[in-house]
Amino acid sequence: MSERIAIFFDAENISAEYVNSILAKVKSYGSIVIQRAYADWSIPNTQPWKKLVAKQPISVYQQFHNGEAQVIDKTIIMDAIQIAIEHPDIDTFCLVASDKGYANLALRLRELGKYVLGVGEEIKAKEDSLLVNACNEFIYVERLNAVDDTILLDNDETEKNADITNFSLSNFISQAYDSTPKTKEGYALFSRLGEAIRSFKPDFDYTDYGYKTFKQMMEDFPDEYEIFDDGKRAPTYMVLRKEVEVTNRKAEGTIQKVVSTYGSIKSEGKDYFFYTGDFKKEFRGVKLKKGMKVRFIVAKEPEPGAADKRDRNGKAKEIEIVKG
Repeated sequence: MSERIAIFFDAENISAEYVNSILAKVKSYGSIVIQRAYADWSIPNTQPWKKLVAKQPISVYQQFHNGEAQVIDKTIIMDAIQIAIEHPDIDTFCLVASDKGYANLALRLRELGKYVLGVGEEIKAKEDSLLVNACNEFIYVERLNAVDDTILLDNDETEKNADITNFSLSNFISQAYDSTPKTKEGYALFSRLGEAIRSFKPDFDYTDYGYKTFKQMMEDFPDEYEIFDDGKRAPTYMVLRKEVEVTNRKAEGTIQKVVSTYGSIKSEGKDYFFYTGDFKKEFRGVKLKKGMKVRFIVAKEPEPGAADKRDRNGKAKEIEIVKG
């Protein structure tokens, strides 16, 4: 599949809350070289999008409606066709919308030899499956993994909380790995993983975490990743994420520490790290405080006597707040 992608967002047709997850997924197909969002930005319901594009490098295009129907659709159609003709090196087009008005565009792009990836909301898209069927592939946003741009602790937070820093870095690398294009064998090239990491955090520097090389950083997570090389004199390195066995044991405890989007839970005298994204969806908006009672699934059992300090703490997932 193509490694050069153009992505078009109908910002009046898709919620801004899905954009980070969409971009992370699309990056796993290759390199996004054009990303545009279209709307009449003067209307009130684009406010969440305005906050988003202030942080995401998405080019914004204004189009007033002027009483005309489907004006955004028409603008995207014209621009997409023009780019398809003027940029033969871009052969994957991603259309982020849910209505059938883009079906003819998808068909036309395919006639021009382009691979068309559609992304939209499941309920809307299934009401009329014309767009879904017109694309080479269609992804429903509700099924995408959540992506958080605060998953990596800031440097000032890492200095004060060394015990949680490594957990934060592990989650960040895992998020980047998910969006890294894989080889036919399922491996991620070091170079590709590095690109994915920088796409989430352009100023990321492994030396901030005490590593001399990128390879050294990846080798510091032997329980999570397996590293290979192609055996050549100047080797190309690849990485494969290991399958982690989850205990699925249920437990209860109290929150002992909260640091930005991370924290720890004390249960039966043992500590379990958590990331706020590991809370069940209905509890993610709740402000977490020390002493809160929680119920969770043990993703990893603690090993208090382990030589590596990182293994001494367990990990929690599917966390819910217990009232009373």
